[in-house]
Amino acid sequence: MIRLEPPTLEVMIRIGVLHKVVEELVTAFYPDANLETIKKGILDRQYFKTLYIFFLNKTGNKVGEVILTIDWDKHYVAANTLNNGTFNIDTTKSFNEQLSELFPKIVKYTQTIKQHLNVHQCEIWYGLRDEVYNNKEMMEEAYRYCGFSQENKREEPKWEMLRAGRMEVEFTSERLNELGLKITHFK
Repeated sequence: MIRLEPPTLEVMIRIGVLHKVVEELVTAFYPDANLETIKKGILDRQYFKTLYIFFLNKTGNKVGEVILTIDWDKHYVAANTLNNGTFNIDTTKSFNEQLSELFPKIVKYTQTIKQHLNVHQCEIWYGLRDEVYNNKEMMEEAYRYCGFSQENKREEPKWEMLRAGRMEVEFTSERLNELGLKITHFK
């Protein structure tokens, strides 16, 4: 007997899809990332413009990084014009795989790089949208809501001084063109 499963397609609004794709990518690059913070900064309040994932060696210096950038202007245009800002998504499958066949390849490439460069740990940093960062009240609210401390003013990790050159790879999905991805690492 053949068993038929009901369809798992769901119509999702664009902001929900953007959030899930970012969450999947961050989890692939940095499994220990706080997903609640990402939800608050993207899905709930749209505070974040950039997410930086730093790959650090044993001395705490960068040997690679992934930068996810959200262009909120492109997002709002697409959300208000393309298919009424919705996607048909199979919720049982990876969101990023459904939006681009390159996303899984990028994840695998990055995991290979992390092994090759002997990444010891990762850190994630968040960049706020300009209108939030440049408005003291909005920035304080964003910090409070996302659980950030304004006293924790650490410096960004420095790049390791290696003789090898650095390589950059950039990618933007055609179907989710407000999300940019840039990988920088030593060769």
